[in-house]
Amino acid sequence: MPNTVTVVEMLAFSGCTALESVTLSNQLTEIPEYLFASATKGTGTTSSGGNSGGGVNDGGIPIVPPSGKANKTPQYKDEPVSNKNSDDAVGLLEDVESCTALKSIVIPADVVTIGKYAFSGCTAMATVTFAANDTLKTLSDYAFMDTGITAFNMPNSVTSIGIYQFAGCENLASLTISSNVTVIPEGMCDKQYGISNNGMVAFTQLQPCSSLTSIVIPNGITKIDKYAFRKTTALTSVTFEEGSAITAIGESAFEGSAIKTLDLSKATASNIALEAFAFRAALLETVNLPSTLKTIGGTAFQNCTKLTNLIIPSSVTTISSNAFKGCTKAQTFYAEATSKPSGWNATTMNLVNVVYYSETELAGAWHYVEGVPTLW
Repeated sequence: MPNTVTVVEMLAFSGCTALESVTLSNQLTEIPEYLFASATKGTGTTSSGGNSGGGVNDGGIPIVPPSGKANKTPQYKDEPVSNKNSDDAVGLLEDVESCTALKSIVIPADVVTIGKYAFSGCTAMATVTFAANDTLKTLSDYAFMDTGITAFNMPNSVTSIGIYQFAGCENLASLTISSNVTVIPEGMCDKQYGISNNGMVAFTQLQPCSSLTSIVIPNGITKIDKYAFRKTTALTSVTFEEGSAITAIGESAFEGSAIKTLDLSKATASNIALEAFAFRAALLETVNLPSTLKTIGGTAFQNCTKLTNLIIPSSVTTISSNAFKGCTKAQTFYAEATSKPSGWNATTMNLVNVVYYSETELAGAWHYVEGVPTLW
């Protein structure tokens, strides 16, 4: 691409299935939506303010599915279409593929935004390189979904990551998150989800990041949103940086992962919540909770049957129903509280062997000996 080019329209390379290499103009400030993604013709048109089930808007722009190859079933955009105008119509799709032969891409330094689905479906694209002195700020929703990338070193200039960014990237083994991002988005490494006219439908053909083995959570991250690392079955290590600002770990964020040790003790926020299913069915054995933790949500540690010697900080005021569902009396948890707080669900606490703290010798209670929980 000549360096005189300053703007590229959406869909410019859509359907170029033999395209192996592209050099983008260094004058670009935006990589548009669907640049290399699959395009479709659809089967009808829509009128302004409604959806008639067609796939072409009033301006003749094809609507693009969020996956590498379209098929003759409805595909889904990122939000419901029932009240949207014709520019966001969703229709029945014809077989048009993404740039499935594209092997690598260099993102020019002046690019600030990578649009929705820009590289979605580029299944042979193993390498993404960012030019020196990059100015990239935004990775829009689904931008790298269903690609063949093996490593992604996100520039620290990035401040925003869109949802399901790496869904379907089964070869992604190394991921570095920008230190200037504050939220890890919904479904970042999960399998892809989309919206049909009838509600949420799973793209079961797009699997989670099953090659990812470790992740470092920068200290500026305040929330890990729901489903972020769900079913990442090779993920054994999650490291929170010193001074972590984490305030919430969302629903099913690490559900089904292979994490064995989780250390949240470096977190500094005054109120931290572990939401429902946060670690359900993970292989957790050891968890160090922060002294600022307030809430352990329902089913947060459901079926974490290997978890032992958990210390529940005195700061915890709420433990919701089924927080430890599937756990057993063979698992001993140490509560820094001297008795069960009123906000701790009684049924939940009866699922496991909970021992309460005592400064003075008391049968059945515990205290610290050189920092180690020890029964009196």
